[in-house]
Amino acid sequence: MGQVLSVFGWFLCVAFEILNNVVSVQKEQPNSALTGRGGPPENDEPLDASASLSSSSRNDLHGAVDDADAFEEYLLTIRNVPKANITNLRNEGAKRSDIIKGFEGLRDNSRIIPGEAAIVIYFAGHGAVAPKPDAWTDWVIPTNKVEMLCPADLNQDIHGKGRVEGIPDRTLSQLLLDLSKAKGNNITLILDCCHAAGQTRGVGMRSRALDLQNLTLSPTCDEDIYSRGSQSRSFEKDQPGFSDSYGSHVLLAACKRTETAWEKDKGGIFTAALLSSLKSDFARKNPPPSYDSLMRNLKMVPEDVNQHAHWDGRYIRRRLFDSWQEPVSGSMIPCHKGDGNDWPFGLILHVGSLHGITEKSNFEIFKSDSPNLEDLITTLTVKAVKTVAFSVFDLAQDSTTFTSDGERPSLYARLRKASGPYLHICCDDTRVLDEIFADDDNSRLTASVCRVTDLDKADLCLTVDEGAVLLHRGKTFREFFPRSSPLLKFERGYQFADIRDFINRYSHFTSHLTKKSPIPITDLVTVKMVKYRRRGEKVKEVALPAIDDDGRTEIVIDTSLDSKRDLYGFTICPAPNLEPKTNLYVYLLYFDASTSVIEIWYSSQMSEFGDSGDSCLVKSPQSELTLGHGNRLMRPLSFGIPAGELEDVCFIKIYVAEKAVDIRSLEQLHFSRPDTKARNATQGSLPVEHCDFQWASETIAIVTKKR
Repeated sequence: MGQVLSVFGWFLCVAFEILNNVVSVQKEQPNSALTGRGGPPENDEPLDASASLSSSSRNDLHGAVDDADAFEEYLLTIRNVPKANITNLRNEGAKRSDIIKGFEGLRDNSRIIPGEAAIVIYFAGHGAVAPKPDAWTDWVIPTNKVEMLCPADLNQDIHGKGRVEGIPDRTLSQLLLDLSKAKGNNITLILDCCHAAGQTRGVGMRSRALDLQNLTLSPTCDEDIYSRGSQSRSFEKDQPGFSDSYGSHVLLAACKRTETAWEKDKGGIFTAALLSSLKSDFARKNPPPSYDSLMRNLKMVPEDVNQHAHWDGRYIRRRLFDSWQEPVSGSMIPCHKGDGNDWPFGLILHVGSLHGITEKSNFEIFKSDSPNLEDLITTLTVKAVKTVAFSVFDLAQDSTTFTSDGERPSLYARLRKASGPYLHICCDDTRVLDEIFADDDNSRLTASVCRVTDLDKADLCLTVDEGAVLLHRGKTFREFFPRSSPLLKFERGYQFADIRDFINRYSHFTSHLTKKSPIPITDLVTVKMVKYRRRGEKVKEVALPAIDDDGRTEIVIDTSLDSKRDLYGFTICPAPNLEPKTNLYVYLLYFDASTSVIEIWYSSQMSEFGDSGDSCLVKSPQSELTLGHGNRLMRPLSFGIPAGELEDVCFIKIYVAEKAVDIRSLEQLHFSRPDTKARNATQGSLPVEHCDFQWASETIAIVTKKR
């Protein structure tokens, strides 16, 4: 299915050169090698929007249409997308109404079969920001500035009844949600523009800025579109900014919020880099790389430009444009060779102590994100866990084993054996435990395991009964899981490989659930849980009483009281004593105790090596992150009890860090197919060590009961 677009591809392309509605234009800058699709940095003044243009007497972006043409050619000639499946909106055809109709046309197209279409939406042009309308009290954003796309007719007079507005993130969010509900979530949104106020800097870089002063949004802008948002009370997780609708699409963006998307040689440097990578052998291999792998390997020219691509979405580990193939496992962790300058010498693993990595753990190193034996290079041992976010494998100074081939600078590591702490296992049948501990060519225990005979010291208990194996949680975890019913039962005829796989998953789940926060989360943020019955209703704060000294809290929900369930969400604000100019990155994970599933329900955006993405919170009285209410960053939570049960427990864990981290190696979805078993287990709490930035977490137990 690597070429699924050749059969089911649909493409909406928006690009334009001329903005006829220019308010003011800066004087031309001579000898400008680069031109920007953005403008000056944000400051305390009420700067609303700006756009940098090429050094020409016309107020245009020379490269936008050329970029769109190049992307269309790629889809036609390499991906074999039928011409009839491509919708082009160029110049005068890229007006506001045309762009919205383009989304709605895809949504209503009867030829696009739901769940069987790969949809690509590409925008090249200008982006801007405007102050959030005061009436948008139900749309909470950290900076109070709404990001928007600029249509070709922006600011044009509408017969004396106002002016054409930009397309705000709120509108784009709902359009994407509607499209994904109608046709499936195999949607790729590519933005080569500055989708906020930009920042231009660097030696020899000059740009002309198109200064759109006093750009505003009306309180009723697109009210007919976003008011039809879902009132769902389910566990749907969808992600303001252009990374809204977290589960509806994958976002590939040219730059972060405070940067400019540059042009060079009449073309966007992001689009040029993206197409170069998409056309390379790296992207055309079978299976193709994931979105995450593609973006990590992106090389923008010139390299010294202050522009960092970022990517976002629940499905960035999917294969390119493909929701049918098995996605890349979270156990495949990116790594690269350090040069001893910006990074320590050695092979750098892009996870650290926050992810449960321990010194002397063994990892297999692969050439690609697919764990094929032909791509296996070697096995290495972690020499040092340098910080929260990365670890180092030791290499000989003259090592050429990991020299990049230019097209694939990133390698991938998969845990082979954790060095500890141990998962203590008790079994009433020594022979069965011997078989489980004896790895074979098809499966192995990646967790550090240890036999115990004392049930009080066991983390996991196995009972053999008439050829079947029952697994129970040990008493060491009873404080987290008061119920004593079996976790799983392997009937007669079971495979030892399946039991090993379960032990790896169980170890991974419990290790991250029980991992203690190195500092109180209140040092970085305040977390409030809220509840309400329906959208628009005033939220009420929910008390979160502490149940131990490690910062764990618990809420008990009686589902028998009312058939109409409450909806829940979170409000997260910077701590009052936080240092000025501190950026914070937030992650919310859901832990399902009955299946050992860990899902990411909210994540900060990804960027190169995870260290340059847009922050969720800044040290500001107005900075606030709302999850589950106040916007569509995450759908509201609703809790119930499985059929036939009287009590259930699940967990929400919130991580906050002063730098962006790649949290995806923690994710653990439902049982994989036999050829793609999860292999990233670790267990137990780690000692707190000094690092170059702080992080903290809070675990919230959700106990649901039916009386």
